[in-house]
Parts: sequence; structure tokens; C-alpha cells
Amino acid sequence: MKHLRAGGSPLPTDLFVGIVEELELRADEASVREAWDEDHDPPSRMFVAGPDAETVASAELSPMARRDLAALTPAEQRLVRARVEELARDPAPRGVQPLGDPRGHLRVRAGRARILYAVRAGVVVLVRVTTGP
Repeated sequence: MKHLRAGGSPLPTDLFVGIVEELELRADEASVREAWDEDHDPPSRMFVAGPDAETVASAELSPMARRDLAALTPAEQRLVRARVEELARDPAPRGVQPLGDPRGHLRVRAGRARILYAVRAGVVVLVRVTTGP
């Protein structure tokens, strides 16, 4: 196994983890900008189970998020839908990371998918669903 080296010493794993996290953040920020710049169609609504058996919650999907979701495998779609159900009950559960942009976008993982979303007037709005490492 080869190790990357800087000078004569191996590079720390933390360095690579930090680089991957920074690249994911930049890609997610670019995806959010692209979605808001492109989408002029009204969002669609996804109905999910509410916090108890008698209620139904919903989330809005931007047109780009709708296309992203359709491109996923059925298994990935189920994972994303389950995560969206959680978000409809609690829009900021453990594991959510802010993108740090002025619009307050957040991201959370569902399997290998990253759900990029915002909360507007108490409604979860999915902006993009991206896949990656």
C-alpha cells in the first residue's frame, strides 16, 4: 500500500477528511445556487406520515429536487422518503449540517444521498437531492 507523503512524512488522514468535507460543502452550495437559478416552476408537494397516525405532514420539492429524486434507484427513493418523513416531524434532527449560506439551507444524509433543503414558514422545502461519497 502506498502512502501519500509531504516531504519525508506521511500526510495525516484528518487532512483528507477535511478536504472531502470542504469539497462536499462547496458542491452542495453550488447545487443549491443552481436549483434556485434554474427553477421557475412551482414546487410540488410530497405527503408523508405525520407525527401520529391521524395526521399527514408534507414537504415541498423544487422541480430540480423532483428530477433528482426520480433519478434515484427505488431503494434510494425509499431512504430519502423516510428521511423526509423525519424532517417533516423535526426539521433539524441530529446529523443536520447548515450550509452556512444566507438563505439558511441545510443538508442531511439518507444513505449515499444528500438532501439539501430549507425550512420556509414551517414547511420543509427540498431544493436538491444529490448523491456522492
